[in-house]
Amino acid sequence: MKFDIRPTSEEDIRAIVEIENVSFPAPWTEASFRHELTNPKAFFRVAGGENDEVLGYYDIWVYAGEGHLLNICVAPEHRRKGLGKALLENALAAAQGAGAREVYLEVRPSNNAAINLYEKYGFVRLGVRKRYYRDGEDALLYLLVMSEEE
Repeated sequence: MKFDIRPTSEEDIRAIVEIENVSFPAPWTEASFRHELTNPKAFFRVAGGENDEVLGYYDIWVYAGEGHLLNICVAPEHRRKGLGKALLENALAAAQGAGAREVYLEVRPSNNAAINLYEKYGFVRLGVRKRYYRDGEDALLYLLVMSEEE
């Protein structure tokens, strides 16, 4: 599958919201995504396919030497093709390039595919954030300490 990872544009927001809405029980709003376009802490990127089709996206904030992976998602019809891995690697590289020494994230305990990916990349579970999501589901808190040579 051919794709490139590029900064998100205003034109990408509608497709991102559609992917978000079919992927999560408590999706981000369009306004939340639009805010990220101008957030100076955010690295907000899309995986774009042919004809600029949005295949997936991520949003990671970097500040005070820390990264916080807020959102990463691949359209259901493009999963299990290496896009999630590519997006995560790009997000981690962006965070490290901006000075992050560690990256945090929250993930739903029910999202086994994401948990497996994060653990494969060395994220370690730190604990649980009770009733973290708007629908009341807990979040697992994970941390990755970046190595110097990455």
